[in-house]
Amino acid sequence: MKFGVLVVCASTILVVMLLGSWNLHAEVKVMLDGKEVKYDTPAQLMNKRTMVPIRFTMEKLGADIEWSHTKREVKVFRGEDVISLTIGEKEASKNGEIVLNDAAPVLKGKRTLVPLRFLSENFGYGVDWDHSTRTVFIDSDGEEFNPYEVDVPVLMYHHLASGVSTGATIDPVVFESHMKAIHNKGYNTITDHDLVDYLERGKKLPEQPILITFDDGYRSNYDLAYPILKELEMKASINLIASRMSNDVDAFPNEIPKMTWDQARDSLDVFTFQGHTWDSHYKGKTAGGTKRGVITERMYVGDKLETQASFENRLRSDLSKSKESIEKQLGESVVSIAYPYGNYSRDTIRVAQEVGYKIGFTTKNGDVSYGEDSLFELKRINGHGKYSADDMINKIEEALQ
Repeated sequence: MKFGVLVVCASTILVVMLLGSWNLHAEVKVMLDGKEVKYDTPAQLMNKRTMVPIRFTMEKLGADIEWSHTKREVKVFRGEDVISLTIGEKEASKNGEIVLNDAAPVLKGKRTLVPLRFLSENFGYGVDWDHSTRTVFIDSDGEEFNPYEVDVPVLMYHHLASGVSTGATIDPVVFESHMKAIHNKGYNTITDHDLVDYLERGKKLPEQPILITFDDGYRSNYDLAYPILKELEMKASINLIASRMSNDVDAFPNEIPKMTWDQARDSLDVFTFQGHTWDSHYKGKTAGGTKRGVITERMYVGDKLETQASFENRLRSDLSKSKESIEKQLGESVVSIAYPYGNYSRDTIRVAQEVGYKIGFTTKNGDVSYGEDSLFELKRINGHGKYSADDMINKIEEALQ
């Protein structure tokens, strides 16, 4: 999906917004057909949206702006085309025909914020964004939008087992139906590295990007999921409990079997391998007496509560060892961590950043957008074992709305 938002000033300024919310972060530059546009009010990058004063830009492109205070309405004129937008209403009109905004125009002070989508779709202008230089490029020739406005669904799976359908286990036949449906819908699988490059540096992604993840590193991922994905020429990521990776297939007899390092190396043509802690996939007793993932906060060890320093040292050692072991064994960089049970804290995020992780996955439902408030609180969509292929597609499409 492609999103953008255009902002019109009630008296003098029409502001473009790309992807986001209202918190101010930094000023940005606007280039129109290769020339910088100067404004009396600077363009600004806000969370998930780049807000750009655009009245002068529209005038340079041959368009006119009218604002009706009594009707709370903005009109944009260019040639024979007229677009009308009203504060607080998602319905707008082009040449008298109803069209829908992806967000209702909002009046903030003297500025009216409305979707940039109209600028691209109805006037044919192209908009591009360079994250590294915080620059918006507007092309009057109307080249296609750069996919910085593409939202990315991230799917979460765990174990595959015949005849089992739960939130964490899926029958391989059902899993295959999910993958075929995703493939047939035109989604293109990406890696964690692609997602990091997109979120940090604005890397161009394929059309309809999707990231498929597996938590824990079960052997069923290699035995059952790997051949399905390989046949469909799809990629996926496995977040490993690294301490459970062993070439001794009987090393942990009381657990669901995990992959071996040899199997991981053999499947690098499909899988990338990322972090899920070294040996911290369990819950402990917190200072408040609750049970929570041990990477989140101080825990009781016997009858004694950890100090903050000992907790952070334990966490740092675990996350570092996980990352380093995967990189040493498989020769690829570890950039993401999936939090066990979806449990994490500010301390978890801070330490993960310190040891070199770039993004973190939760178990919260939703998709991932450029300009996320926190790269360490990314949402995923659970591939529930009870979902039919149609159900899975519907869940993805609902998250992308």
